[in-house]
Amino acid sequence: MEAESGKRAVKWRQAKREFKYAYMELVLRHPQFVGKIFYRVAEDTQAYHQVMLATVASVVREAKSQDKYKASVFIDGLPRGEVRAVGTDLRKSGIATEKVRGVRDESNALIRLADAVAGLIREAAEGNTEARQLRQVGERRRSLRAV
Repeated sequence: MEAESGKRAVKWRQAKREFKYAYMELVLRHPQFVGKIFYRVAEDTQAYHQVMLATVASVVREAKSQDKYKASVFIDGLPRGEVRAVGTDLRKSGIATEKVRGVRDESNALIRLADAVAGLIREAAEGNTEARQLRQVGERRRSLRAV
């Protein structure tokens, strides 16, 4: 989808407007993503760590299909020194983790997808009409779900 849309393997902010919206349109209309992309908007907060942990925990609880599971959690830009603490905090909140890793978005298509979703949601919240319309498309199709 990155190649088809012209976005390629670049971050949301670096992609040209027409390519990034074409990419998100492909993603949000694809049946493979129905019920799979979650987001949370946190306004006016400096508590990134707590919001991130609460969001990850909410998504895992929402997305898990069975009681016995092990979640693999990949977090964009998570410093190596924080990986153990994040894993511990997630387990304390009741999330069974197989692994927790920090990754760079340039090297992982799923992290680039998460970056694109975050960019789209942020632009929609800032009032961008095209981003709002795409968010609505995703929500109607249930490809995008707020937690």
